[in-house]
Amino acid sequence: MVGYHLADDLLRVDVRDWASGMPRLIPPTPPGEIVREHGRGLATVAALVDRWGVIPRVIGKSVWFEITLGSKETTAPLSEEGRCLPT
Repeated sequence: MVGYHLADDLLRVDVRDWASGMPRLIPPTPPGEIVREHGRGLATVAALVDRWGVIPRVIGKSVWFEITLGSKETTAPLSEEGRCLPT
């Protein structure tokens, strides 16, 4: 289940699942080693957002992140196709 909340210039997204395992950041693959096929999603999120965290639930968990909208670091002009343009 995915939910979001937008208040002023803060977007918060919450992704809930019913699995009991807690997510963890996996270190990047060292140069020259075989790149793992999984485990990069949370690292990607952590690199792109302002804050993130995990809330344990009675059944499962919620992984959330927040992005401050309108800041120079989190916005870029978009092309008509929705791609970021060079700044």
